[in-house]
Amino acid sequence: MNLEIEYKSLSDLIPYARNSRTHSEAQVKRLAASIREFGFVNPILISSGNDIVAGHGRALAAEKLGLDLVPTITLGHLSDTQRRAYVIADNRLAENAGWDSQMLAIEIDELAGCGFDMDLLGFENFRELEAEIVDNRKLENVIEGDTEEDEAGEFEPDLPDENAEKKIEAKLVLTITCESDDQLEELFQELNERGFKVRV
Repeated sequence: MNLEIEYKSLSDLIPYARNSRTHSEAQVKRLAASIREFGFVNPILISSGNDIVAGHGRALAAEKLGLDLVPTITLGHLSDTQRRAYVIADNRLAENAGWDSQMLAIEIDELAGCGFDMDLLGFENFRELEAEIVDNRKLENVIEGDTEEDEAGEFEPDLPDENAEKKIEAKLVLTITCESDDQLEELFQELNERGFKVRV
């Protein structure tokens, strides 16, 4: 099966009336900003009859940008039932992906240092972005007892460069299951001594 990109008039594309995925005005604006920055690199998927299968948000963004022609890929091999199912699956399967928190933190830190517009990454705001960044390296260090300490014996978190245009503070959300009350008490005391906020 060979899939080809074909530019079609945006006005010829037909939104799926039973599309269950919603697109807020704020999201459409972010999609439009992404298209301006990176180009229309993700074609709209359509049926043989020009019905939109995937890319309703991108179509709305293209309309906001005043685009006449948009890249499309026709999924002529899908049955009507498969097409309807894929409208849901295309969105849901993407939601099942996760993040490598440590790698995300590294990339975000370097992009911020380059002065890149972080709003183009698609997060609602930097609080949401911070919530996605869980420092796995510090988690491993806590478990292995290899955290670095300063002369006063206090834990010094390794935060991004303060000179970055937008500083993101790494956060640690840690859940530990202990096998005994003694182990719980020992770990609770150790983490408190290291300056972590601990709730049991």
